[in-house]
Amino acid sequence: MNRFHARVSPVGMAIAATVLLALVLRLCVFIRGHSLTGIVEYDDGPYVASSVLLTHGITPYRDYIFVQPPGITLLLMPVALLARVGLISIAAVMTIGRILTALVSTAGVLVVGLVLRHRGVATVVLGCGLLAVFTGSIEAAHTVLLEPWLGLLCAVGMLVVFDRNQLVGSNKRLLWGGVVFGFAGAVEGWAIVPVAVLAIMLLPDWQRLKRFAGGVAAGFLVPVLPFVLMSPRGFYRGVISAQIGPRAHSLRIPLLYRFKLMAGLHWLRPWSGWDTVLVIALIGGVIVVAAAFTAVVTMRPPPRLDVFVLVVTAGTLLMFLGPSQFLYHFMGYWALWLAMSIALTLTAAADALWGLAPVHRLNLARVLLLAVAVPVLAIFAVLQVDALSHEPPAPVLSARVQRLIPPGSCVLADTSPPLVMASRVVPAHPGCVILLDSTGADLFLSNGLKPYSGAAQVSAVEQMWWRAIRHAQFVLLSHQQGKRIPWTPLLHAYFTHHFRLIFSQRSPRRPGLDTFSYRLYKRTAQPRPVALARTTAYIARPVAGKARATAYIARPVAGEASTPPSAPVLLPAELRLAGLTFLPSVVFVLAAAVLVVCVSWTRRRRRQPGYAPLWALAYVMLLAAAATVRGMVAYGLVGTGKHRG
Repeated sequence: MNRFHARVSPVGMAIAATVLLALVLRLCVFIRGHSLTGIVEYDDGPYVASSVLLTHGITPYRDYIFVQPPGITLLLMPVALLARVGLISIAAVMTIGRILTALVSTAGVLVVGLVLRHRGVATVVLGCGLLAVFTGSIEAAHTVLLEPWLGLLCAVGMLVVFDRNQLVGSNKRLLWGGVVFGFAGAVEGWAIVPVAVLAIMLLPDWQRLKRFAGGVAAGFLVPVLPFVLMSPRGFYRGVISAQIGPRAHSLRIPLLYRFKLMAGLHWLRPWSGWDTVLVIALIGGVIVVAAAFTAVVTMRPPPRLDVFVLVVTAGTLLMFLGPSQFLYHFMGYWALWLAMSIALTLTAAADALWGLAPVHRLNLARVLLLAVAVPVLAIFAVLQVDALSHEPPAPVLSARVQRLIPPGSCVLADTSPPLVMASRVVPAHPGCVILLDSTGADLFLSNGLKPYSGAAQVSAVEQMWWRAIRHAQFVLLSHQQGKRIPWTPLLHAYFTHHFRLIFSQRSPRRPGLDTFSYRLYKRTAQPRPVALARTTAYIARPVAGKARATAYIARPVAGEASTPPSAPVLLPAELRLAGLTFLPSVVFVLAAAVLVVCVSWTRRRRRQPGYAPLWALAYVMLLAAAATVRGMVAYGLVGTGKHRG
């Protein structure tokens, strides 16, 4: 009877209502035409394609440039395995990934409700309701992006390490909370902020701090270490240098635009600078004044949960205002902390105000707060549905592209989502250069430069694009290829004389809609001899001054000089499919063996049953090793000698 009463309690009903609201709003995103099958984002392509490639034994950082941690790759692996065994297409992996991301964003609202449920209905309605209707959270859930996954993991970590308002007393829960936060860091490095704040809060107790730090290390290193061991330099340059390092001559996003997105109201109408400053000052002032009022009235320090949320919110704010780069989907992570900060401070201030003169058993201050919050949230929900219902249809890649490109062809594109939707991600040719993130590759090889800021003048970038175009059978270019490909006169001349246009797709011009276009080029059978003579010598030119940065691109291979220029040349680390070793599977098997030994030792030492999550993780490692070996066999890399050039 008590369980049934808990399920239908007012707090439980508030959580259920806000979760349902969040689910409806995130599913309304798919009202937009072709939102599940169209091309809606640049970043989702590398995430989905990396998981698909991993099931074929092609690993990030070593076989191709990847500028994000491998967490999202591993999270999408179960869906990618369905495509590997032929149950679904690669394009369906993207579709399922988008639905899963919307559900993950909704699950984040549920977990936030569980974290706040001890603070009452008003806190739950404010926290979960704001997160459910926040524009940035909804926008980040429309396709496969990192922020909804990161927000859910951080919310789960909070649920594990906090017991109501205080940190848990159980060392075991503290350890597993560290594991969750560590894996969140394997999805996106922003998780370092809540991890650092929790570590500082645990500093008086070194034993508990070591437990938490051990969990963080395990949660981060178990998924990341195999990839680091396979390519330490590729991982460092991709995840640290290209993603976090400084970017020379980069265009800085204005602060007013950042504040518009952080306020969550940028879609209502074009705002002026004063409107933005006013709203941001109002939101920040409400949080600060409410926290200060509560501290002055109660004359006691705030709960540890409130301190954690407010400090993480401030740290995240500084983190988003500092770098030059700022993207709209960052708000999918910011919304989590902003919503919880507003909910905790306002309800605490309401309790403090009512404590000054409690004239009734019912907290009328909370009732008044609810009476204001519920209609406001309802209005914003209606506005969100109206805005989403008027979104224009998403661009859809023509089916002719898939028919014109044979499976297994070496396709080069300046953006990878079209390749994913055409199911042409995995090449069957040893010399093919896989380029999932052309912008990330430019940043990786040029230490933070883009085509408009001088990437074309960097020898490593120039050589990489030469290799990629030289080995490509098809080239698919979008209308934004000029922002991603550092064209030089010689590179453009080689491309012009070796490829011919076979298909072009352009969206109709409509007022208020962005035009898009895709052009598909195919390598000609016999290029012009003059162009061949001009460009072949340039391709073979050694790289000067960038020996370390371009070693895996420009290092000569035995027999390369005698290879005809039109034939693919097999490079040591340029997708080395023909020379792929058993190192990935060996690393996965060793990691699984270590986990099994640790579980067995724990059972003998403490006479406790083994941890089921560790057994499950070991099983996943063995599955990954089997998928790697199967990918080698499928490509003829083991035993048959097929596709060895």
